[in-house]
Amino acid sequence: MEGDVDLRYDYGSKFYASESFFDGGKKRRVLRAWVEEANGRADDVDKGWSGLQSFPREVLLSSSGNQLM
Repeated sequence: MEGDVDLRYDYGSKFYASESFFDGGKKRRVLRAWVEEANGRADDVDKGWSGLQSFPREVLLSSSGNQLM
């Protein structure tokens, strides 16, 4: 798993207000967050919203224990 450094959980997007939970049935940690859409303020006002909830993703710790993936 250590060679999978491209599997970071966040690639610098506007990913914030994250929360996670432990799925005991599948023994995994699941993460989701708020993601800002980048179409510009005027477009956001016209459509009435400017962000969305991300897809839930499983979070793993790299084999070194230094990086979330």
